[in-house]
Amino acid sequence: MGLNGLKVGGIEGRDDEGNLSGDLEADFSAILLNYSQHVTPNLGIGVNGKVITGDLGGEKENALSLDLGLLYLRGNWGKP
Repeated sequence: MGLNGLKVGGIEGRDDEGNLSGDLEADFSAILLNYSQHVTPNLGIGVNGKVITGDLGGEKENALSLDLGLLYLRGNWGKP
């Protein structure tokens, strides 16, 4: 489980013609849920799901993300 956040201010805003329109702020956050499992002594799998929210100058967006991963250990790596 996790929570990430990023907030940035002082971004130079511009209109459609390239004229300055004032400073903008950006605010992004993500809530993460992770799970991993050994399938064999040398092979592990994992999944990571995220709910991402963003706000750039008052324009708000939301997204879902899913990551899958495999880890294969060769030889004696990770073993005592």
